[in-house]
Amino acid sequence: MQENNEPETDVLALEIKRRRLARENFSDFMAYMHGLPPPHHMKFLCDRLQDKMNRKGDRLLVCFPPGHGKSTVSSLYYPAFYLSKNPKHNIITVSHTESFAEQWGRKVRNLMLSDEYKLLFPDIKIADDSRSAGRWDLLNGGSYYATGVGGTVTGRRADMVICDDLLKGIDDAESKLVRDNMWDWWGSDLSTRLKPSGVMTIIGTRWHLDDIIGRVMAAEKQKGGDKWDKVILPALAKKDDPLGRKEGEALWPEWESEVALARRRNQPSMTARQWESLYQQSPVLDQGNLVKREWIRIWNQKEPPRCDFIIQSWDTAITGKDKSAFSVCLTFGVFKEDKTDMPSVILLSR
Repeated sequence: MQENNEPETDVLALEIKRRRLARENFSDFMAYMHGLPPPHHMKFLCDRLQDKMNRKGDRLLVCFPPGHGKSTVSSLYYPAFYLSKNPKHNIITVSHTESFAEQWGRKVRNLMLSDEYKLLFPDIKIADDSRSAGRWDLLNGGSYYATGVGGTVTGRRADMVICDDLLKGIDDAESKLVRDNMWDWWGSDLSTRLKPSGVMTIIGTRWHLDDIIGRVMAAEKQKGGDKWDKVILPALAKKDDPLGRKEGEALWPEWESEVALARRRNQPSMTARQWESLYQQSPVLDQGNLVKREWIRIWNQKEPPRCDFIIQSWDTAITGKDKSAFSVCLTFGVFKEDKTDMPSVILLSR
């Protein structure tokens, strides 16, 4: 009596389909190599990166909060997939230090040496005589080169440049000298290594209004500035979210829910500025963009000043959509200070 081989046939057919999709689509490649499909926000990024690989635009900015997978997608799986489709291309990757950049180079190299990768792309081979962590070549003609900010890139040309976490931390972000030196190196060294048909991708968490991403976006507005496609995803969704999230919805709730993000936001060590920069991708100046911190003072007298007129501001919760929302009224008084004779505003009640 002949055995029923249908289950084995179904498994084989499914595996063949998975491999076919993994060879064609970046998000399917990541799912095949990782063992699980990427969450929604990562798939969104995968699709944008594949657009650039297919030369649908050549400049991309990616801004995610910390710990939400931007580097795993962009600095690990993407170079490996890119080289499978473009084995004669040269990639330069940059991070805040050479040692950190080489860590990603080692991971990409090991991924491409894995049995799973070889099943998908048996013709892509890394040369035996160039397998150092951050600098290796393909027998097919392509190459991978990792360096840190300020590192030597002279003599190299790139079809793809990936910049990931160029700032090491808050101290570098706060230093104008560090930001200026990075910008000079970016313009005079790194950018000149990109071929005319090459693609540039910058991945990072926002640290400062004047960080490299801020400067690139400012340059975009100037005549002759590069035009950048942007994937900017805050930890908690804002209005008109690119992913279609509701306002306040977490970016990766299976990993860090709204409750977990609220806990992080309310930590005594987390300032409002840090939260807006690192997690909401909306950096502001320390003293405020419109209202300067030094303008705000405490009225330490028992009685309020004699005000010339009163202003009230109302935020009413009358839509009925959120039963737990409150209406808020703020009452301000406008007066002239005795010493300066300048108009000032005082909060009388809230």
